Amino acid sequence: MNTTNTSKANRKARRAAQATGKAPQADGNGKPVDAVAYYAPFIQRWHTDKSGPVVTAGLLDVVTALKGRPGIEMLHIAMCLRPGGCTVDEYRWAAARADGMPAGPANNNRKALVQARVINVTVTPEGRSYRFKAVLTPKGVALCTAAGVKPPKAALPAPAKPAKAPRKPRPVKAPQPQPQQAPEAPQQPQA
Repeated sequence: MNTTNTSKANRKARRAAQATGKAPQADGNGKPVDAVAYYAPFIQRWHTDKSGPVVTAGLLDVVTALKGRPGIEMLHIAMCLRPGGCTVDEYRWAAARADGMPAGPANNNRKALVQARVINVTVTPEGRSYRFKAVLTPKGVALCTAAGVKPPKAALPAPAKPAKAPRKPRPVKAPQPQPQQAPEAPQQPQA
């Protein structure tokens, strides 16, 4: 395999993606990326008790549409897009090597996608770890639709609640005029 041609093709695809704003949907050799096939070994070794529910093919396609090629850190992004999000410990067990050794944390691609304003991530403390919950931004949804991928509902941002109409001001009651009493005549002393 000639690595220089592959790296040139990857650079060319990245430049094209940056120019058009669309993620490339092919590897360096021009073949379409099959995210499900790439992540199949991880899904076969999935520890449901330690990693939570298995990521769906739809989430893997969304991640591929956002970044362009699958990778072990992109598995972390797919796990963060799940309805319950993902902790670092869940990711470490999901991305474990074949010998069972857990993987390290994956922060680079998540931070890059947040800085590119493709996803929004909320972080909540949970025990000794943190739970990362990601949702797509409008820019991320646009990247997915440009790639022909329909993002799952869990990955979409929550719809904005309609603003409540302001209340009508209560009518101000005019003060009731007080009935005027006739002034009392001064009393004369009785003799």
